Amino acid sequence: MKMRTFLLLAALLCGHYGFSQQCDRPSASQIFQANNIRAVVRNNSTLIDGSVNGASFENSKFALGVSTLFASGIWFGATDAALNLLVSASTYSTDGRTDFVPGPYPEYGVPDLSICSNFDRFFSVTRAQIEAHLADYADNQTLDNPIDAILGWPAPGNPEFESIYGFALPTASGGLAPFHDRNNDGSYNPYDGDYPLPGSVDPDRLPEQMVWCIFNDSGSEESLGVEIHMTIWGFFCEENELLNNTIFTSHKVINRSVQNLNDMRMGLWQDFDLGCSSDDYVGCSPSQNSFYVYNGESEDQCSCGNTPAFCNGTPAMAITFLNQEMDSYINFYPATSNVNPGQQDPAAAFEFYNYLNGRWGDSQLLRVGGSGYQSGGQATKFAFPDLPTDVNGWSMLSAFLPPDDQRGVASMDLGTFIPGAIHTVDMAYSFHYDPSVDLSYEQVEPMLAEVSELQQLYDNAFDTGCTTVEACLDDCVWPGDANADGIANYQDLLEVGLAFGAQGPSRSTPPLWAPWSVDDWSDSFIDDTNFKHADCNGDGEVNAADFDSVTLFYLGETNDQYQEESICNEGSQMMIQSLLSRPIDTLVENNIEFLKVVLDYPDSLYGLAFEITYDTQYISMLTTRGAIDTWQGPNADNSIDFVQGSDENPLGNTLIYANVKTDGLTSPLRQGNLLFFNLETKDSISVDLPNITQLQFKNVRAILEDGTEVPFGGQTLDLVFEGLVITSTEEASAALPVRVWPNPATDLLQVELNGFAAEQLELLDTQGRILRSYAAQRQERMEVDLTGLPVGVYMVKVIGREQFGVYRVVKR
Repeated sequence: MKMRTFLLLAALLCGHYGFSQQCDRPSASQIFQANNIRAVVRNNSTLIDGSVNGASFENSKFALGVSTLFASGIWFGATDAALNLLVSASTYSTDGRTDFVPGPYPEYGVPDLSICSNFDRFFSVTRAQIEAHLADYADNQTLDNPIDAILGWPAPGNPEFESIYGFALPTASGGLAPFHDRNNDGSYNPYDGDYPLPGSVDPDRLPEQMVWCIFNDSGSEESLGVEIHMTIWGFFCEENELLNNTIFTSHKVINRSVQNLNDMRMGLWQDFDLGCSSDDYVGCSPSQNSFYVYNGESEDQCSCGNTPAFCNGTPAMAITFLNQEMDSYINFYPATSNVNPGQQDPAAAFEFYNYLNGRWGDSQLLRVGGSGYQSGGQATKFAFPDLPTDVNGWSMLSAFLPPDDQRGVASMDLGTFIPGAIHTVDMAYSFHYDPSVDLSYEQVEPMLAEVSELQQLYDNAFDTGCTTVEACLDDCVWPGDANADGIANYQDLLEVGLAFGAQGPSRSTPPLWAPWSVDDWSDSFIDDTNFKHADCNGDGEVNAADFDSVTLFYLGETNDQYQEESICNEGSQMMIQSLLSRPIDTLVENNIEFLKVVLDYPDSLYGLAFEITYDTQYISMLTTRGAIDTWQGPNADNSIDFVQGSDENPLGNTLIYANVKTDGLTSPLRQGNLLFFNLETKDSISVDLPNITQLQFKNVRAILEDGTEVPFGGQTLDLVFEGLVITSTEEASAALPVRVWPNPATDLLQVELNGFAAEQLELLDTQGRILRSYAAQRQERMEVDLTGLPVGVYMVKVIGREQFGVYRVVKR
């Protein structure tokens, strides 16, 4: 990922980057994938942002993992009656600067923590859910199987919203999420047959996916008082690749202030990165209200540091205002570029507003010719408006400018924006590639022809040119859920391994978490689940790409059939040990322990999957340090493993692991190390907590080559913390009256129960293995025999019906 450098000015110049102490920065993000386009979207003015999630706008069918756009967002600028400059804008989420908070604009201009927290989210619905809702309503005009995503859609007047989400919808004028109002009563009621729908789309043309969020600029010290409702949608069409390569957005902007916003400008800022970031050209087509990026060289560099590039053909990308006139477009450069400072990233409010007005940051006019900065040409508001194939026109190519990392902003003039006024801007983000042309700049002309087609589709409310995939009614494939248990997770990799190499009917569907109809394949798993479910990417073959589909697109997704279950699997086959060849005796706050999972199982397995869970009151995260090649023999390479620490997986406080063969042959697991990981303790742990916590193996699955599951488990590891409740190992925890002495000991330990109703006593080593066990019913004092044990640290575990205590002892 490329480095970002920003010009930081004094607080007087950039005070509008202050942020509310009442609300956290917007944090919600979502992978939007309604068709070929996979975009990382965020719930603030920075709509698309690769600075958090990596690749941010990519065509997964053309080149998975390679973006055409790094970041994009909305800027606002205006003046008040006293000619004070008001600017709200965001750039990259990682720079810590944003003027926006989630939720509706607060009544008194001060963001409220609960409102921000409630609306720091996306509301999402799929075509499959809408179709199921419509079919349910159509048979008897009632909902027999209501769908939460439909019931909870945040549209005005929805009587079911609060029961789904636990908080009320805003009631201010201006509407909320768009919907189709079947009975035209002005209120959304799913029990009347209403359903989510973008305002510019024909009621019979359902998007494949649609998401909505709400945010406002009250986080800015120079707030305009605007509230923004953002809708994102996309179509998937069997015969229309143009729509398959496009996503649409709608920004409804409402003036919630009590003053006129004069000379109001709204702009779309973007940082195009067409593969490699440093070799791009940009341009615009004013007559089509579009701006675009193409490669500044004959083809993209195939190697540009850590950034993936387009190596097999270089596309182009356009962004188009569909219902508004583009009033200006200007490009600029990073602060590290070798250009005049007036052409670099803005930092002060007046620089943002200058760019929004089609001027350079230092107030110089944009002029035709060269880079447009002090060129001596005619003043203009549109940079590089001519085709790069026009040698007599003004483009970056014809001006012989060096390719670079391009940023820019395209703006609209909203004039005087009065209180309560609403302005809606619809846009298309489109990916284009014509394989018939040889040079990258030749992509621009056919791209602009397709932009005209998009405009026509929009003008006709998308009522033509799209045949959607037939809805699924029975035995549906949810891509990524290979074992058909209602969730796409690491467990599905075992089924992918079992079906590896199988072939069958493919499906022409986007990688969207939704039910798809697919004809049965010829084989099934041992539980009769058809192999078609293991084809996670839909290409008609189970192979390594299906592992990628699970982990890249679907990990953590669930459907209505999913029944959450978490089983602690105790067993002797796995244990957790220190990587440093020393006992895990005690832990302390703010520390890192280096651990490993050790396997003790001599027989053959085909696959193994499990979680290691922990208590977040003691432990901040488990991070992976790599899996070990656990397969041995001539087929050692024919397996795939997957490991994710709790810092990167959607399951939260758990480390996940899966390893499966792919050649249909079993091979014995290697005895010994299975994987390495780090345990990071919390910076501060409450002294009111017990001094012991655990690492547990959960949801363990071990399978043979035919899919038969075998009993398998791991030893729970007790972790004792010093400095919490227990300060001396001779003392009992605050919860128990138990005393263990002497400590250190030689051959015998005395355990005084002092009235505690113990049922069992266990002596454990530091790996949690039970060395000796004693029945303790109706005992007041017991002896633990240490004879024959080596010198070292041990744990005495006193177990009652509802409580237990663990005491660290030393044998000398």
